[in-house]
Amino acid sequence: MWNRAEVKRQGKAAFRANYWKSVFIALIVASVVGGAGAGAAAGSGAVTGNLFAPKTEQTVQPDQNMTDDGGFYLPPDEENGIPELYIPGTENPQADTADDPAEAITEYFQSVDPAVLAGIALIVLAIVSVIVIIAILISVFLYSPLEVGCRRFFTKNLHENAEAKEAIFGYDHNYLNNVKTLFLRDLYVFLWSLLFIIPGIVKSYSYRMVPYILADHPEVTSKEAFAHSRMLMNGNKWRAFVMDLSFIGWWILSAFTFGLLNIFYVSPYYHSSCAALYEALEYGGANPQAVPVQPAPYVPSAPAAPTDPTLFTGSGQQEE
Repeated sequence: MWNRAEVKRQGKAAFRANYWKSVFIALIVASVVGGAGAGAAAGSGAVTGNLFAPKTEQTVQPDQNMTDDGGFYLPPDEENGIPELYIPGTENPQADTADDPAEAITEYFQSVDPAVLAGIALIVLAIVSVIVIIAILISVFLYSPLEVGCRRFFTKNLHENAEAKEAIFGYDHNYLNNVKTLFLRDLYVFLWSLLFIIPGIVKSYSYRMVPYILADHPEVTSKEAFAHSRMLMNGNKWRAFVMDLSFIGWWILSAFTFGLLNIFYVSPYYHSSCAALYEALEYGGANPQAVPVQPAPYVPSAPAAPTDPTLFTGSGQQEE
């Protein structure tokens, strides 16, 4: 049975022995885990921001403020740098809405044809959908093999100063299987998360060792990787959850350093400890000095030679 303190001690010793490479690979893992979602959110925000940003350049009517549809232009305030504002459907140029941009924008959208708003909404939805699909494709085909390689780095780093090139291991060894397996892992966890979140958390711990198994045994199939991960985590999900909770103090402290402590200490420490947990479950120990050895296959011994019955007396005693 593995011990949490011993696993964390092994992880800390391993990443300290190969500090800068561990920091670099942990930074890649952080990008792999959160990069696609952040990129999609940022892209969608930029799109919606550009579509609904207030326009500051309008065509000014030279001699009058009133317009044919009952609206008016407020002349620009050159002294304060306030741009001109067109409000359709209003009659009083001195209305209070001129001083309230939010109310002015609300009135503007109320005056727009609903069909136009529906068209704009569909365009925005289509653009956001394309961005999300691109982000998913990047995550599946680029990030998944990278995650496998990073897990391999931390596993190898437990016993030697691993090289940063281990991060690309997933691209060179059974690439399509790595892509398929981690895509299915994320899909399964997402579908289980639809059932009030908790089942998704449980399944995420059941499949926690999948990337480590792919890194350690690149020849396994998706089905074998999932089955082996469930077997390793059977009876260990709660203990692994408690191990994660033991880092919460470090993560809170990292917030006060604007994430710098997480980059240069907590993240490599955590990922090294996770690798040590995999080794403890897979090979039954967490000793940084011990190189895991696969158990030798059972070879049946040759049967004993038949005994000469003349050597025994009737009472079963062998004659001298």
